Amino acid sequence: MLIPIILLSMITATLGQAAPSVVFDGAEIGSIKFTGNEAISNSDLKDLLTIHARILWGIRAGSPYNFRQVNREKAILANYYRQFGFLDAVVNDTLTALEKNRIKVEFRITEGKQYYLKGFNLRGNKVIPTADYIRELKLRPGIPFSRYEIQNGLQRLVRRYETIGYPGVFIQDSVAVSDSVELFIKIFEGDFTRIGRVVIGEAPGVEQSIIKREVVIGNGDMYNIDLIEESQRRLFETGLFNGVNITSSDLDTVADIVNLNIDLIMSKFRSVDFDFGLKQEALKEYADPLLNLNVEGGWRHKNIDQAGRKLQVSLSASTRFPEIYLPQKFRGDIIFTEPWLLKFRTPTSVNPFFEYQDWSGIYGAGSFHRKYGLQITSLYRWFRTVQARGQLEWSKVQTQGISNEEDKPIEQRIYSLILRLDRKNNFFTPSEGYLFEIKPKLMGAFLGGTHHFVQLETSYSRYHRLFGRVVGAARVVTGITRVLPQDTSGVVPINHRFYLGGNSSVRGYQNQQLGPLSLEEGNIVPLGGNFEVYGNFEIRFPIVWIIGGEVFFDWGNLWTDPKFANIGDIKLATGFGITFATPIGPARIDFGKPLNDPSYGTGWNIHVAISHAF
Repeated sequence: MLIPIILLSMITATLGQAAPSVVFDGAEIGSIKFTGNEAISNSDLKDLLTIHARILWGIRAGSPYNFRQVNREKAILANYYRQFGFLDAVVNDTLTALEKNRIKVEFRITEGKQYYLKGFNLRGNKVIPTADYIRELKLRPGIPFSRYEIQNGLQRLVRRYETIGYPGVFIQDSVAVSDSVELFIKIFEGDFTRIGRVVIGEAPGVEQSIIKREVVIGNGDMYNIDLIEESQRRLFETGLFNGVNITSSDLDTVADIVNLNIDLIMSKFRSVDFDFGLKQEALKEYADPLLNLNVEGGWRHKNIDQAGRKLQVSLSASTRFPEIYLPQKFRGDIIFTEPWLLKFRTPTSVNPFFEYQDWSGIYGAGSFHRKYGLQITSLYRWFRTVQARGQLEWSKVQTQGISNEEDKPIEQRIYSLILRLDRKNNFFTPSEGYLFEIKPKLMGAFLGGTHHFVQLETSYSRYHRLFGRVVGAARVVTGITRVLPQDTSGVVPINHRFYLGGNSSVRGYQNQQLGPLSLEEGNIVPLGGNFEVYGNFEIRFPIVWIIGGEVFFDWGNLWTDPKFANIGDIKLATGFGITFATPIGPARIDFGKPLNDPSYGTGWNIHVAISHAF
């Protein structure tokens, strides 16, 4: 009789332990709480979780509870602690029932002791010196032992080996733990390796020579993972392939060579496209972009003569959101692109175009800007960091209905250049790095045409992670235009002047409302200027889910001539914004307010935009 009672007690105890997962399985997680954590903040721990709690009165529902998933979350949290030297960290959980079939998940953390690095031992490295290992791994006795830093540093070192001909490198690390940690790293560098053959897979409709010219690594070259990935990127950029995969095979350890296989997934060469949605476009070249409702359609061929040449015909119409009447802007393009020019990879396009803009909302009834002509554009890029874009334009332009501006058509002959050095770590939401741009332009002079001037705009943006996921961003922009002696009018065309104010320059002002202005029939009309200086500083931070925030300080002004510039004219603005992370980049709503311009007012200006201001 005793044995059945004992068995019944064990079964009851087991069921009691499993009860929470049975009772709560599928319930909505109403809140998540951390207790016992001192070294790592709640927000940093929450960022690690794949589950989330209900927020903002149900704007986002909480994750359904699943005990297996919560167990995985506990393992993730414990491993994260161990990465920072808390090798004995333990994470448990407690569930509490809430109202309406919701529960609270509490992660109870026992951090334990934080271990420090006592010493380290490296063996086997010949190609990369020990000093480089110490610097890359940040090895210094007496600092908290961070498995996370060690693993990341080793990955960077492996990558370095793979760029200098050592694809077979293997690095093994281990630790001895007592009161502190002793680190042991053993390196198997392997042999210096070259490329044997580059084998290109089937690509129906595309000549082999078109593929080969995009591959920047070949037979007999040193193995270099950077060049392999650059080849992969260049092949994908042709638009001829939906997928590109380059893999290594047939490693010959005697001859120290390895073959590369290029597998390609073909794309459709002809297509009819139609797009409808929101798009950011500037009314003028140097004005802040505005949010537009845009409809666009066209036809394209991406492989003319099986040589990768492209032909595109497109029409678009747009209206400034939320003013819905079409078309405020209409444009038509025919674009022919030759991807290689004189054996150089400089995609060059020839683009006859026509453009019409209704400017009634800015300059009064009957005002418009009409332009047609031809643009020839060449682009050169070196990896992902350096870009040069040159454009030669001939066009006929007529701007009508604007006071003090000539109504008769003018002829524009322009050469412009954009030089860009991009060291940002992310295109949409950078947290480290910088972007430097130089934009020189020449209109007229030996090119001919109605107007003659030179122009230069430069900008420098810097990004730095302050702590956690909080990022500081700063930018400075300057621009100057000089009319050349042969221009008897002494005037720069309205579409080539600088304009400030809006969602991307000085956000305390509405679009084009900072700088020289004129009052025409009750409307404030932007005149633009020939000398600009402005800057921005902002702090970006997460709030919850896909929602983030920013606080900013903007400054700057605009003058008709540099000789009129005065530091006392600099206008200041501050404000804050809400950002929303989307699959195609951030969207934002900014609230800006001028600080030292009583003539403009002290109210808040609202800006809705796609992407960060810079």
